[in-house]
Amino acid sequence: MNGKRDNDFQVYVYKSDNHGKTWQDIGQGIPGGPVNVIFEDPSKPGLLYVGTDCGVYVTLDDGKNWQVLGSNLPVTFVHDLALQERENVLVAATHGRGMYTLRLRALHRAYDKLYPSEEAESSADDETQEDRPKRRRRRQADDDNDG
Repeated sequence: MNGKRDNDFQVYVYKSDNHGKTWQDIGQGIPGGPVNVIFEDPSKPGLLYVGTDCGVYVTLDDGKNWQVLGSNLPVTFVHDLALQERENVLVAATHGRGMYTLRLRALHRAYDKLYPSEEAESSADDETQEDRPKRRRRRQADDDNDG
């Protein structure tokens, strides 16, 4: 949800760690434009992608620090984002400029250096383990009740 139809071009990105009882603004650092789409990488907890009226932004640390994603992506409205998991590619649907694909291999390597896998975590210090973003669980429909 954004407010651009009401001349409100602020960035609104919030997260909740307690199922919506309280919310924290994590949109600081996204420089401009209303947010059109946001999602978390399904294999990397805390790795968030945001599509705005000014491009795509990414955070490796659950919204603490945001960076521009895709140096070859022009400043354009990004209306939707999708992850093609097999090829590890982010697809950005833009307004008037078509579709862009962004390979995520280098981004995922950077994430893995910050937050080693569980096997490597056993040798990491406790502070690093506590700083790792927690995986969010996605709700799935119960197929058993479909008859």
